[in-house]
Amino acid sequence: SSFEISLFRIDSGVDSGPVLATRAFQYGPCDDIAVSYQKHSWLLAEMITELLCSDAPDRFKGKQQVAGDARYLPQRTPADGEIDWHRNAVELSHFVNALSRPYPGAWTQIDNKTTLRVWRAIPFSVPCNVSDVPPGHILARYANDSLVIRCGSDPERNSLLLVQRWDVQPDLTSNLIQPGLDLHSADF
Repeated sequence: SSFEISLFRIDSGVDSGPVLATRAFQYGPCDDIAVSYQKHSWLLAEMITELLCSDAPDRFKGKQQVAGDARYLPQRTPADGEIDWHRNAVELSHFVNALSRPYPGAWTQIDNKTTLRVWRAIPFSVPCNVSDVPPGHILARYANDSLVIRCGSDPERNSLLLVQRWDVQPDLTSNLIQPGLDLHSADF
């Protein structure tokens, strides 16, 4: 998928001023939100440099936006990051990567006082039968602290997620995160 950014002149409306420059970039399968910001910063710097170095007399005129084309989505809150383990591994890896640092992260409840935050995850494919294991069940914890967690699946998708970076709050409870633990699942 791709993302488009625009540099525009500020006016009295909300993001409604004339567009001075536009760029687009592709999201890669390994990109997280931090990489998205880095790509955005790169292209924004290019647009600003080109605009300021241009000799065109109308370089700040821009192109008027068409009224009604703008779409506004509600602002996300940390509560929106709760993980639904019934989703497949590809969807969950995208969800986690979109909410990674600098955002509050994707999360799941262990009990009423313990939260597991997931910062990096990828689909994990090994030949195994986990059909009798519920989504959100931790199957393995490796020496490097990576976790293998059962998630939902469909015939075309994988049903395991490798959680590569995570933390738990409060910090003193990280020893609770062991194989056999069932994590709470949100209802997406």
